[in-house]
Amino acid sequence: MKMMTNTFQPPVKMSMLTFYTKNGAFFSWIAAPFRIKDVHILSKCGQDALQYLIFQRYLLAYLSAVCVLCIVVVLPVNFQGNLAGPGDDFAKTTIINIEPTSSLLWIHTLLAPLFLVTIVFTLRHFGNSQKFEKEEHVTRTVMICHIPPESCVKELITQHFTEAFAGLEIQDVQFAFNVTQLMLLETQRLAAVEARKSSEKMLTVMNMRPQMHSFTCGYVCCCGVKTDAIEYYSTEERLLTDACEAEKASAFKDVLGIAFVTFQNAEMAHRVVHDYKISCRKGGMPNTSTLTGVLKSFEWDVKYAPCPDDIFWENLSVSPGSLTVKSLLVNSFLFIMLFFLTTPSIVISTLDMIFYKQAEVVNRNPFISEFLPTLLLWTFSALLPALVTWSDRFLPHWTRSEKHHSQMRKVFVFLLFMVLILPSLGLTRCAVIHLKLVSIIRKNIEV
Repeated sequence: MKMMTNTFQPPVKMSMLTFYTKNGAFFSWIAAPFRIKDVHILSKCGQDALQYLIFQRYLLAYLSAVCVLCIVVVLPVNFQGNLAGPGDDFAKTTIINIEPTSSLLWIHTLLAPLFLVTIVFTLRHFGNSQKFEKEEHVTRTVMICHIPPESCVKELITQHFTEAFAGLEIQDVQFAFNVTQLMLLETQRLAAVEARKSSEKMLTVMNMRPQMHSFTCGYVCCCGVKTDAIEYYSTEERLLTDACEAEKASAFKDVLGIAFVTFQNAEMAHRVVHDYKISCRKGGMPNTSTLTGVLKSFEWDVKYAPCPDDIFWENLSVSPGSLTVKSLLVNSFLFIMLFFLTTPSIVISTLDMIFYKQAEVVNRNPFISEFLPTLLLWTFSALLPALVTWSDRFLPHWTRSEKHHSQMRKVFVFLLFMVLILPSLGLTRCAVIHLKLVSIIRKNIEV
């Protein structure tokens, strides 16, 4: 049952920040991100995180080049014009300051497509630089879902494929079990082990047994009877170990109807997956055997199996329908928040309508009229990925790659709505609600 109980354990024994700040300097953490190498990121966070950070490096390099060209070339060119008024210093730095008949506009005309071509080649170079191992695309193992739990028997699965697909050789068949509670207990057990080791280390260093409050919020509470930390966590570790063993015996009896079948080579696995894909597209019946009625193979969902380290084994007990419902609820909540609360244009217009008596003062203040909208937009754009990542914790994805792709797609779509679509097209509905709120606030202010 190695495949069913395998969980992701990073090979790095200590955190990278601890590794690079072990000299004890107070500000050593500032230089730590610049000293961390790709191999450490790969071993600690995985391939997806490393690929994303490399992508960010390419973007930083491109934006640095654009910034240098804008400061060295574009900004001096814009200063050559004289259309902006004497009191409008900001307009002198933009293209508005150049006369429409000036030949200096050709510099903007040439730089715009140059920036476009540069970003295309930059992203193309990034895509070509990514090297993928063969095992990531070709696998000999297929994942089969919707098998009747009472029919999850290795001999039945082997006999079915032997009869339905001539010449197939199966090397192994493993089944997934409901290990949700087992994984939770294992996490608690590992936490107790780490706490016990930390207490023993404190005893060795300080030569005194650490004491603790063994109840919720005991760290900030000074009342109550203290207990010995080593004895407490040793007892917790022993109880959780026994609970894990008992739950393991119970979990391996609760089959989920998911099987992992390993064939002799990748061509055999491709043959099976291709047959089921063709059958689903054309509405036909895949290859049958004498056990088709028992196994209900015509209802199977067959696909290539992900890497064992990529699977959230505790989430396999969640049905795809339940995941869809939770996704709709979470994404609807995020969209409503974006639509009504995180549009900077609405916030600025609302503040202007509330303090309409001070409108002249507000317009003269560059912090409110120019800097504050940009600050709000930047703040909401920076907080959006964190909000999406936090909300994705409530969605029980089956694989880590699926989770990462979901977060990437949602961040892109929500940023598109928040920065472009909602400020330009969706302000009318929001304005109705804000007008009612503003009218109430105005009355309170005037009174």
